[in-house]
Amino acid sequence: MSDQYSGKGRLSTSKEDEISFVDLAKILILRWKIMAVVFSLFMVMALGYIAMMPRQYEYVTIYHLAEQAALSSDHGGSVALESPKSVESKLKNLYFAPATRGLLESTNLESLPFRIHFSNPADTKLLVINSEAAEQFADHVETLHQDLIERVMENQQELIEQRRAVLESQLESTERGLEAVKEANSEYTSQLMASYSSRILELQAQLGQLKEGMVEKVAARGLNPVGMSRSLLLALSIAFGLLFAVLSAFMMQFVLAVKKSLAEG
Repeated sequence: MSDQYSGKGRLSTSKEDEISFVDLAKILILRWKIMAVVFSLFMVMALGYIAMMPRQYEYVTIYHLAEQAALSSDHGGSVALESPKSVESKLKNLYFAPATRGLLESTNLESLPFRIHFSNPADTKLLVINSEAAEQFADHVETLHQDLIERVMENQQELIEQRRAVLESQLESTERGLEAVKEANSEYTSQLMASYSSRILELQAQLGQLKEGMVEKVAARGLNPVGMSRSLLLALSIAFGLLFAVLSAFMMQFVLAVKKSLAEG
């Protein structure tokens, strides 16, 4: 009998400890003031952050690399005077550090307030520099991009002048060879003249296909802000505000229940 009563007592106690959805709803209704206060405070802080959050924009610089005539095995056309990957590597390993130091010294900044990324779109002779920065740092982005592009252009100009000098030297040498063949009387004169003439035309074509690099745009700002939008941040703030408000109501109920239990004990 005692075991039966004991079992009934445990069953009664467990039922008393259970909380129904109605009880949860009652807690939320009773603690609506604390919920309103917590939600309001959370939203005030969230709105303040959103209002002060600077808008981030993408800034893009595009440079078209210098070109030279392609080899016959490349089916004609033109190719970059220096491979895009090589130019990209120079940007990262040679030009970026000194350009960054110069910007930091001139602006008294301790570190760059934005990130920078270099890329070469597939199957193109384009070099692209990307940065995402707040509007207040737009001038800094333009200064750094301009410095980097000028370093690339200077190196590209040196390469194209070297290549032009080599081709012009070869052309002069070939033309002298053609003149020498014309003055010589040999059974192979006509063949040699045809060979030299063909080579002269080839060198002239290569000289004509040398093209200097060209800046397409420098630190051009995108039309729309990047990163998390303010509307999304507002929606997340409302969701988290409601969550913390509900949790605060249950926490308040728990604290009061503990105090009541201690007072009764």
